Amino acid sequence: DTIYLCLRPNSLPSHKWHDPYFSGTFTVWTSIDRIYGQQGYNKKEGFVLAQSVMNMLEATLCVVYVCIIWTSSTSGVWNACITGSTGAGAVLVGLSAGYVTAVKIALYILREVFSEFRYTGHNEWKPFLVTWCGMKCITCFIESTVKYRDG
Repeated sequence: DTIYLCLRPNSLPSHKWHDPYFSGTFTVWTSIDRIYGQQGYNKKEGFVLAQSVMNMLEATLCVVYVCIIWTSSTSGVWNACITGSTGAGAVLVGLSAGYVTAVKIALYILREVFSEFRYTGHNEWKPFLVTWCGMKCITCFIESTVKYRDG
């Protein structure tokens, strides 16, 4: 996501790096959410790059969380029970990752709503629900499950 956005316009459909590296998923995504495609690039839409920076923060926090669990647990990752300052640190990092995810998704949805669906309003409702809304729901479900597990 971040690499695709930083390499625009070369990563956009019909440009030199799109077919060898970014075809497939990004072709579908740029047709659903035009902020990722030529329209967003032409309008110098900065939100998507700012959101991408938040993606990097979120991914880093998630990796740190998994590393803490992986290296500190004696009962496996899924049944981990870590106490003391290490456990507290894992919970803080995990919750921070979850909050970043929640805020990022909320901002993304609110940006579309308050811009009168400028970049996604062209879609039929089924593809929009399956891809754009579906991905947001899956992400929220995964993060909520992890946060529930942490207590």
